Amino acid sequence: MKQSEERFQPLAQNPPDAAQPVGDGAKDDQLREALALNERILMTSPVGISAYRQDGQCVQANPALAELAGGTEAQLLAQNFREIDSWRVSGLREAAERVLASGNREELETRFTSSFGREIWVHGQLSRFTSRGEPHLLLMLQDITEKRQAAQLLAERERAFRSLADNVPDNIVRYDCEGRVLYVNPCLERTLGHRADDMLGRTAREIAPDGRFDRLERAVRQVAASGECIEIEQTVPGPRGETRYHVIRIVAEAGPDGRAASVLAVGRDLTAQKLAEEELRLAASVFRNSAEGVLVTDAAGIIVSVNPAFTDITSYTAAEALGQKPSLLRSDRQGPEFYRAMWAALTTEGRWQGEIWNRRKGGEAYLEWLTITRIDDDAGTPVRYAAVFHDITEMRRKDERIHHLAFHDALTGLPNRTLMQDRLQHALARAQREGRRLAVTFIDLDRFKEVNDALGHDVGDLLLQEVARRIQRRLRAADTVARLGGDEFVLLMEELKEAGHCASLAQQLIGEIAQPMHLRGRIVQIGASMGMAFYPEDGANAVELMKRADLAMYAAKSAGRNTYRFFQQDMLERTSQRLSLEMDLRRAIAHGHLELHYQPRVELATGEPRGVEALVRWRHPVRGLLPPSEFIPLAEESALILELGEWVLGEACRQAADWRARGRGLRIAVNVSARQLEAGDLVERIGALARHHGIAPTDLEVELTESAVMANPAQAAGLLARLRRLGVTVAVDDFGTGYSSLAYLRRLPIDILKIDRSFVVDADRDEEDAQIVKTILALGQSLRLTVVAEGIETVRQAELLQSLGCTLAQGYLFSRPLPAREFEAWLDAAPQRAGQAG
Repeated sequence: MKQSEERFQPLAQNPPDAAQPVGDGAKDDQLREALALNERILMTSPVGISAYRQDGQCVQANPALAELAGGTEAQLLAQNFREIDSWRVSGLREAAERVLASGNREELETRFTSSFGREIWVHGQLSRFTSRGEPHLLLMLQDITEKRQAAQLLAERERAFRSLADNVPDNIVRYDCEGRVLYVNPCLERTLGHRADDMLGRTAREIAPDGRFDRLERAVRQVAASGECIEIEQTVPGPRGETRYHVIRIVAEAGPDGRAASVLAVGRDLTAQKLAEEELRLAASVFRNSAEGVLVTDAAGIIVSVNPAFTDITSYTAAEALGQKPSLLRSDRQGPEFYRAMWAALTTEGRWQGEIWNRRKGGEAYLEWLTITRIDDDAGTPVRYAAVFHDITEMRRKDERIHHLAFHDALTGLPNRTLMQDRLQHALARAQREGRRLAVTFIDLDRFKEVNDALGHDVGDLLLQEVARRIQRRLRAADTVARLGGDEFVLLMEELKEAGHCASLAQQLIGEIAQPMHLRGRIVQIGASMGMAFYPEDGANAVELMKRADLAMYAAKSAGRNTYRFFQQDMLERTSQRLSLEMDLRRAIAHGHLELHYQPRVELATGEPRGVEALVRWRHPVRGLLPPSEFIPLAEESALILELGEWVLGEACRQAADWRARGRGLRIAVNVSARQLEAGDLVERIGALARHHGIAPTDLEVELTESAVMANPAQAAGLLARLRRLGVTVAVDDFGTGYSSLAYLRRLPIDILKIDRSFVVDADRDEEDAQIVKTILALGQSLRLTVVAEGIETVRQAELLQSLGCTLAQGYLFSRPLPAREFEAWLDAAPQRAGQAG
């Protein structure tokens, strides 16, 4: 400041507008030199310079200031800054007052409008100096309009950039040349889930230490160094953890020197595009590799695209199909109305789906399942039609085959039970409407099981097929025959005028079926039993008619087989009684309403008891005490015989244990059915019961009928051998009534033969029966078997059997079957009877 005061002191002491005394010569010279120096500085300085007295009057102004202000030097020297409005508006006046008052130097930049109308931006420096003891103001102004305009333009560009960057849906980030973040836009904040403040000043690696942005950081540094433009793809985790795909364009932002001053990265989320592209690739792959044929036409119905499966199905190549119409495939199996309905659906609903017959290139017709979809543009105008189809010809054949199998018997090809019931329902509806009659006939082959078991199932199948053919040959066109299963057939006869027609057909069928059949080199003959029920006499619905025809068929079997019977009401009553009796028997077994009676086996010579047979009785609450003949056949048919036989074995073991504990050691014989034999666990059951009741297996004797043993001799032989090894005595009951092979009988592990009472009862009067008894006794002796005669009722019979060599017998002559207590009383009286006999 001191130098400035000295420099401008002469100027201040001799202002142009005030006459001052000059002084001595030396000082005048100094003043002139100073003035000359000041003049040169003022005249040549590019900075506008002016000086003001404390009262505000301008005392000095150089050409640069005049040029800057847009006036002349004289005009400037005539001004007082306190009176210039532009000084007030720009802030210069306020700054000048502060400098004059405080003596401090100030600088400022301001937009300045001179009193001559020129608008400029200036950089001003204001300082105080003293001249002749009075404070003056020195103002130096530099025109910075261009610089300020450039800065303003830059700021405006920056604001525009920020405005754009803040609002675009793209991610924008600015880095310095070291890769540190200078700016991020809101979109990037949302994308990364980070606030801008958390990212500013940090590198990409620092923002994501897991390394997922390392490639981005390397690209930023590369662009900063080279100035090139780089585009990369970057995966970014989405807000729900999903992977988002971004493409990022990285460019250098040049500074004044042309080198990179910063790096701008602009990223766009292309996930939707990527997924769309992937869907297009997938669609293209599906189109190419689909097993379904695809055909696309334009709005006019011209084929524009087909896939390989189209060629596989139709045999037309893409080159042959493109440019054609789909009518290329038409088979003419559908009429014009079919195609009109198709196009109506496409027009109104935009879609049609259904079956259609088309034709391959070679002329072969095939059935396809076709879906046509109309594709519209944004205005709703059809632009494409896409047809997707697959060949269902073979599927239809399989469906028809499955449908046939579902409603037909696989062996004979006849309708099955389901189809027969359906046809019977429809036939009944027609008969009810038209007041007509119909008949249902059940047909069951006689002794088919024996043929099947003896000759094998393959021959049995051939027999059933032949029977089906023979029945069909005798039927009218309106009749239906079905196979229900096994050897059961059912015949439906509609439009029946009288029962005699049905009887006549039944008689013809019986004769036809009975004719010899040549099957696998064998001649087989078989019979049939038939039962008939009529609508409306015997039933009003299908269930009743089927049930009653079945009852009539069983009546035919009971009448001797190979015949027919009409349904009678008493058949239903007998069946009802049988069912009621079966339910009663089931309850009797469960609640212990059965009891065992015991019949002794005695030595003919002495009358001494040598064993006892346990015989089951049923004490029915209404019918009283029932013998086995009243309920054992029913138990055999209903499979209750297994539960009944189990109870009998258990009760016999319990009684044997009781008698042994009281010194009455008698072996108890128990009858075993064929079903118990077939169950396969008879040996284990007897062993378990013996252990449970604490008796020895030798206390038991098992009796099996001759027919039960010979039904399956090999199986019976193995089971009987195991029983004997256990210690159980084995007897064959009712011997002589079956068809025993002596070769089998010789190999069977048995101990006792029991002569059936049918031979004994007349042996004393009938020489033939006596000879049979004698033969059985001789056979038993030759096989070292004990022979017991059953059914001895008279002394004469006993004497005859004894004379023929029989030693053991049982029958009413000795005792009827007795309850346990009465049998014990009989045992107690046995010695007295023996003494009387003696």
